[in-house]
Amino acid sequence: MRFLALEALAEPAVARLMASLLGQRRVDDGLVRLVANRSGGLPLGVIEYVRAMLDGGVLRPYWDVWQVEVAGLASLHLPGDVQQLLLSRVAHLSERTRDALRAAAILGPEVKPALLARVLARGPQAVAHALAEATAARLLERGPQGDFSFVHNRVRETLLAGLDAAGLASYHQRVAEALDSPDVDGDGLHRLAHHYLAGDHSKPDRAIEICLRAGRLAQAESADEDAYRYFRRADELRARVGLPPDPRLDEGLSEVCSRTGRHDEADVHVSRAMSREQDPLRRAQLLRRRARVELFRLEHKRALASLAAAFAEVGATMPSHSPLALALSAVMGILAALIAATGVGRARRLAARAPCSWPSSTTTPCASPTSTSARPSCCRP
Repeated sequence: MRFLALEALAEPAVARLMASLLGQRRVDDGLVRLVANRSGGLPLGVIEYVRAMLDGGVLRPYWDVWQVEVAGLASLHLPGDVQQLLLSRVAHLSERTRDALRAAAILGPEVKPALLARVLARGPQAVAHALAEATAARLLERGPQGDFSFVHNRVRETLLAGLDAAGLASYHQRVAEALDSPDVDGDGLHRLAHHYLAGDHSKPDRAIEICLRAGRLAQAESADEDAYRYFRRADELRARVGLPPDPRLDEGLSEVCSRTGRHDEADVHVSRAMSREQDPLRRAQLLRRRARVELFRLEHKRALASLAAAFAEVGATMPSHSPLALALSAVMGILAALIAATGVGRARRLAARAPCSWPSSTTTPCASPTSTSARPSCCRP
């Protein structure tokens, strides 16, 4: 048996091979270059990559030319030979370049050199060298604005698959500290909380503070389930590292639990917040929250008592026989009957969000959430 070593096809040869596969419609130079880079110029790789694009619906005819949906290439189902080609390219990288690409994989599919340099604590030249090596290995593609992107999500998965839980947490921690700034807000705040939660928790106070802010932002966005997860994970971290109960977390949890049907949990956090809260107005708000929980439990008399205690906290009295009290009692009775009949407000568990949104020690690749609709979707925490 004889083996022949075949060199990679040049772009003109790739163009002719693609034309034989795709028929008479024109294949432009950009598409030929893309396929040549991602297949390594191997004849079988070119054939399988073109077939994968057709099967995935990202390569479509448009009049007399073939058009490719570039955004769909990152999640394209790759044939086995092309996947092995990507694995081989990753294996042949230097260790410093692999380290840089792992950090980039944590950041997401797009790679910004300046941010990556902050994460790695390296100079611009060192980062540029790593990105150049990865680009030469056809694992990254350079964009027109000087940024880079991974050629496929499988590259990111491969880079992170070899890390244990501690290693993965270490990269998330480095990313969190690089992204952290006093004025971070909006989607950036959600992204930062995601990385701190997935990190090694070497700065628990800061992680808790960021999660508290992210939870309040989620509340303002009417994303109560997200807010609950932020507050709960922060409270779990607080207990794990031995910090005392935080009244701000208890207040946040009491609110979102009462609004999402977790009534027993809401009652626990109201009681814990009450034991540490000294401000009369805040105590009155907590008692109002307890009244809501008691109402949903069909305990309208106890709810009235909690409301009376809330009035007392601010130095007022709710008369027991006034028209207001009678009307309030009647309304509560009607609402309790409606709750009993329909089940609205009873404890429930909403469907979990995308798992790559909420970090755990095994989540890979841990891409950051970039919007409220995609949060804890990583990759929404």
